[in-house]
Amino acid sequence: MMASLAQANTGTAMLIASVHTLASLIAGIGMAWIVYRYLGLRFLRLAWLNLDAVWGASLVLAGAAGVALAL
Repeated sequence: MMASLAQANTGTAMLIASVHTLASLIAGIGMAWIVYRYLGLRFLRLAWLNLDAVWGASLVLAGAAGVALAL
């Protein structure tokens, strides 16, 4: 196993990243289409969650954890 990891190159890494990106994009589009198709825009307007505060809080927590671990 270690020999195959040692032989990996940039091309392999780019291929893996591309496949992962494509799979994530297809999954996200599929989920969005299913929600839109079966639940509709009315549901989305009522159930919308603003992720800005969640994203900001996660950044603050990650920064605080980094500082705490560095001390």
